[in-house]
Amino acid sequence: MDTTNEKSNGDEEFRPVVLPLTSTHDGLFKDKKDTNSAVVESQQKPIKYPKSVFFVLSNELCERFSYYGNRTILIFFLTEQLKLGDDLATTIFHAYTMMVYFFPIFGAMLADSWLGKFKTIFYLSVVYAIGNATLSAASFPAFGVEPSRYITFFALLFIAIGSGGIKPCVASFGGDQFILPQQERQLAQFFSIFYFSINVGSLISTFLTPIFREDVHCFGEQNCYPLAFGVPGILMVTSLVIFLVGRPLYIMKDPTGNVVLQVFKCMGHAISRRGSVKKSQPRDNWLDYADDKYDQKFIEDVKVVLRVLVLFVPLPIFWALFDQQGSRWTLQAANMNGALGESFVIKPDQMQVINPFLILSLVPLFDRIIYPAFSKCNLLTKPLTRMLVGGLLAALAFIISGTLELAIQKQYVYKPSAGFSELRIYNGYNCPINLKLNGTITANIEKLDYYTLKDIEVSALGSSFDCTIECDCCETKKLETSLFAFSKSQSSYFYERNRFGNTSDAMYFDDDTTNLKGETKLRVLLNSNKEHNITVKHGDSVFAPEKEEDYGSYNLSMQVSLPVNRYDIYVDTERVVTNVKFEAGGVYVANIYHDVDSNKFVSKILEVKTHNEVHMLWLLPQYICITTAEVMFSVTGLEFAYSQAPVSMKALLQGFWSLTVAFGNLIVVIIAGAKISDSQAVEFFFFASLMIITMIVFFFLGRAYKYIEFDQVPTEDDLHNEKKISGIDNVNFKDDHL
Repeated sequence: MDTTNEKSNGDEEFRPVVLPLTSTHDGLFKDKKDTNSAVVESQQKPIKYPKSVFFVLSNELCERFSYYGNRTILIFFLTEQLKLGDDLATTIFHAYTMMVYFFPIFGAMLADSWLGKFKTIFYLSVVYAIGNATLSAASFPAFGVEPSRYITFFALLFIAIGSGGIKPCVASFGGDQFILPQQERQLAQFFSIFYFSINVGSLISTFLTPIFREDVHCFGEQNCYPLAFGVPGILMVTSLVIFLVGRPLYIMKDPTGNVVLQVFKCMGHAISRRGSVKKSQPRDNWLDYADDKYDQKFIEDVKVVLRVLVLFVPLPIFWALFDQQGSRWTLQAANMNGALGESFVIKPDQMQVINPFLILSLVPLFDRIIYPAFSKCNLLTKPLTRMLVGGLLAALAFIISGTLELAIQKQYVYKPSAGFSELRIYNGYNCPINLKLNGTITANIEKLDYYTLKDIEVSALGSSFDCTIECDCCETKKLETSLFAFSKSQSSYFYERNRFGNTSDAMYFDDDTTNLKGETKLRVLLNSNKEHNITVKHGDSVFAPEKEEDYGSYNLSMQVSLPVNRYDIYVDTERVVTNVKFEAGGVYVANIYHDVDSNKFVSKILEVKTHNEVHMLWLLPQYICITTAEVMFSVTGLEFAYSQAPVSMKALLQGFWSLTVAFGNLIVVIIAGAKISDSQAVEFFFFASLMIITMIVFFFLGRAYKYIEFDQVPTEDDLHNEKKISGIDNVNFKDDHL
């Protein structure tokens, strides 16, 4: 799940607190810094742990619940409620995620150059809360599909601005509450707890919001998106209130400038001056032309950063794969069977909970066991090597998902191609009928069964069939020249008695090819010349399918979506179907015949679209692979970027790391929009190939890179300068074990 994206992308700059104490570049600050800290601490009295950080931690937990709660169910809201296709919904999902990781740069600049962290967090949290409220409002059915779409897009923009804008500020604002160097150890603990809060918030919301979405019914719908979005909205307001309550306790520092702006100004000045003095005053490096305005140490630091940024170029591809957990992989899970026994069903969007659950165990496992074990064999000792293996694991995850998709596609229902239709004819009688279409097609339909005719060419005005049926138990033994007229891709006819007791047909249309998001569909066909009430029950839950407008039929119900479970079907007060299991992804028809003589009902359950047969737990291998890839690629990448950056430039690299996530999601937007194939498996294999090619490029870039060993311990002035100019990661220097 997006624990990478928060915990890896925006928030994971604080994850190094739990990284191994022995890496290829350990001791960056370690030995001398520990000695100096001990001296300082021995000379000063202990300072009380700042109470203000508890407000920051509570604020973060609630805000992460809000963000992940919305994000977990977003793809289904776009496809189910807003009626967007899978490709367009995927595009919107990743465009939204891209904006979330694009706005941190602006949030950092706003905090450090103008408003300060407190005001930036407060103002943008208000924008965030408005976005949440708007998204919940957009999910009310009363708005209609088209208005809801536009309201949703504005809501997502507001949430992206708010969530992205506060991302670089909250943790660093929490770090501001500590007095250094006396509370350095407490600060390290704070970052560990902060990271834990992120995971707890995401884990809880990822599990709960799908339950609010599917298991609660409201406003006449078989789901409750207003509640599913409303609860995260309430948590966001709670987050804002908690943050404000702690205001009297906060240490708040004035904005002092942003290193990102300084670096770009330096580069711009070097480029502009180079043209005028290149011949008269040649330099070894193009950045040296800025030496008339910037000191040499700052210029050298920029050079180091640019060398590291070259290695960032292939990184967006990883995020293009990783963030599809919330889109393509969730849609893939919707075509799978999540039943665990009779009483519990895993919802497709709940599968995203695997990532935060695994990450909490894998990070310390790699730190304390896996990396030390491999290092004894001189393997996985260098950060770039770990990143390379992590990238290849991400590719493997998509190879697994593509292979799994091939198995899932075998159960996909036939879908007529453009210009063709499918005709399905139901026998509503308790005896076989013989059917002749256009005098050439003959079929025998067993009692209460159906017959399907595929690949019927449909003209611009539609198509029709003359039909003759013979039925021994029909009131009319022989019915001729019944005209079937249809133009849609799937048409169905139901042979029944009309209100006058004569054999007739009722026509309806169903699209049984749609993704059911882990639910099931049911239509009831009741052959009776009297009107009856039809209800579907599971325990105390009652579903009353509405009557279809059907050319005079009394008892043709509309198709209704149901949660996976066992159901009874009642006609009036009589139970005619008992304890039938409707499986995820299946489309069912309950064909019921009313015997007038005995006043009894005979029924048959027809599965017209095969239910999902591949179990959802088969997703575990690809989730394990992608989460392991996250640990090796993302965690190590942040460690590498931090360790290889000069003290004054760490914030800049963290900001560019966040941008790699944004560009990764942009790649998904482009590929999903291009629709390279009708087969989702092909797309998965394409992403895997793209990742492998990218890692080959990364391998050669990494071979040419020379690790930098910083021997000089940062002075108090260095630490102060970093804290003064960093907007994105202005407290990471305190993680001394890097």
